Amino acid sequence: MTPLDKVRVISGVPGREVRHAELSRDGTVARWHREGYADEDVAFFLTTRTGPPDAGRTVLPDGGE
Repeated sequence: MTPLDKVRVISGVPGREVRHAELSRDGTVARWHREGYADEDVAFFLTTRTGPPDAGRTVLPDGGE
């Protein structure tokens, strides 16, 4: 489910207004820095978002390794 799909589902709850505001890459990096993440963490986050390792692309069953 995409972030926009999630917003649509949550917005379907009566009395609940939710909007989706996608941040640019620079906006995302600035937010992580404001939240206190180090440059090394931000570099890791960007790598996993744009080119995750193979292990991060596979969902294992419960207890699987």
